[in-house]
Amino acid sequence: MITILFPTLRMELTRTAADRTRAPAQPGTKPDVMMQVTLEQATVNPLQDLISDDVFQILEQHDLLSEKGIRDYQIRQRFRALRSQDVPAFDAIEQLRTEYPYLQFDTIRKIVYKMNVRH
Repeated sequence: MITILFPTLRMELTRTAADRTRAPAQPGTKPDVMMQVTLEQATVNPLQDLISDDVFQILEQHDLLSEKGIRDYQIRQRFRALRSQDVPAFDAIEQLRTEYPYLQFDTIRKIVYKMNVRH
């Protein structure tokens, strides 16, 4: 079983015992895999320094929050914290890459320096 955790989303990729005893899938065919997506009930407010937990819950219930925006905010906060500890910018971005392995170096650099601001 593989579990992927996001702030509000948990995905589990599971294979049944019958799938494990079958012969491997032929090239060009898709394996029989079931994916289950569930919403976490107890979500922590990652914006506690900006809004109250009650406001966060209301915004989340009405699907008014951008998970990407929240992630980017957390990345900027973490980058500032690392820089305040005299960690060089390059090393801070590399550390953030280990925390967010699906993001490339330049993507994190653009997030922390807000290079993709639209007006």
